[in-house]
Amino acid sequence: MDGQRLERRCRGRDRACDGDRQRGHDVLPQVLERPALCGGPVSPESVWILYRRAAGDTLLPGSIAIGDEIAITSTIAALRSVVDGKGPTDVRLLVGYAGWGPGQLENELAKAAWLPAAPDAELLLDDMKSTLWQRAYHVAIGSVPAAFVGTTRGTA
Repeated sequence: MDGQRLERRCRGRDRACDGDRQRGHDVLPQVLERPALCGGPVSPESVWILYRRAAGDTLLPGSIAIGDEIAITSTIAALRSVVDGKGPTDVRLLVGYAGWGPGQLENELAKAAWLPAAPDAELLLDDMKSTLWQRAYHVAIGSVPAAFVGTTRGTA
């Protein structure tokens, strides 16, 4: 979302946005110019900041570390840090999130409905979305989906 569209969404509804306009912050900084992605169907009004971190970096407020290179947060204080240029420079905004009921995810994992993989900053933060799933399969199992497609019928 570009700065003008963000400003129009906020206009008249949120005092924080009105205050930002008065201070001249009506355009998003370069670090937030990447398109936001859908994080999932739950709470589509929420915005999450997925970001790359280096060893020893201070986490943004409210962050959850995901492995050694990645963290995620949804706090206003974290967003303010990024907007003010005091946070990480490799970020991806996610709108909404995916959630599961008690035991639901464990049940789905037990049924092999998911292909778990270690967190990979390149997969999560790069802009090469056209090859994302092929690369994700390769990270998870060392192969690509086409390796599971046979050309001869009736053989396994």
